[in-house]
Amino acid sequence: MFKFFKSFFSKKNIDSLKDIEDILIQNDVGMTTTHYLLNHLKNTPNDAMVSRLRELLLDILKPAEKKIDWSCPYFLICGQNGSGKTTTIAKMAQKALNHHKKVSMIAGDTFRAAAQEQLKVWADRLNVDIFERPEQSPSSVIFDGCVWSKQNHYDVTFVDTAGRLHTKDDLMNELSKINRVMEKCVGLFEKILILDGTIGQNAYQQAKIFNDTIGLTGLMMTKLDSQTKGGTLLSIIKDFSIPVVGLGIGEKIEDLIDFDAKDMVDRLVS
Repeated sequence: MFKFFKSFFSKKNIDSLKDIEDILIQNDVGMTTTHYLLNHLKNTPNDAMVSRLRELLLDILKPAEKKIDWSCPYFLICGQNGSGKTTTIAKMAQKALNHHKKVSMIAGDTFRAAAQEQLKVWADRLNVDIFERPEQSPSSVIFDGCVWSKQNHYDVTFVDTAGRLHTKDDLMNELSKINRVMEKCVGLFEKILILDGTIGQNAYQQAKIFNDTIGLTGLMMTKLDSQTKGGTLLSIIKDFSIPVVGLGIGEKIEDLIDFDAKDMVDRLVS
């Protein structure tokens, strides 16, 4: 079975609520979620602390379970540079192909030639069509690409966007414009944020601002291995109620798995 997320808790390292508080904070769980858990663990006997904690974690995580809906024809993919966005698009495209979908990509990151080249490499490798016009603005390319996708009757189209810092207003405004363009052109579509699992509480701030900007329908967390702290995902799910549609656990094309709440709890609490 895949290995990801460090175990936070075991019966060996929990003797008190203070122990739980220290572990939560050390593992990137935000203060709001930490206080929520501690308040619900008050008056719990020590020998029942772990089992009660498991129940609370499952209550937080279970509502976030969501499989990718392959009946949706458009997926807008966003995230910060270095989050694994382009590789995740390739992994999603492979899954769509496995479901016998006619797949295309739109190279909406016109700010970086390298990003377009990387997406083109994946498109060629997977033998899927790609729409690209490097000289145009991102929103213009994406609008024309969506028209092209509809005209060619693709089942699933993945729209790449420029990696952007959530602290840069101009970049977030551009993403908001892209969102409006796609709403006008195709109506409903999935809006997926790719988060780097190694960046701790910074992922929480990214999720908040991207969600405020375009109203996310799902997120994926990448770079998950046995050393990754999963605490940020807990606080993101609890505070923003964004479904988790996948976890990236490696560099291979098949290294994208469904999010399973019970499996995550099993890994966090040994």
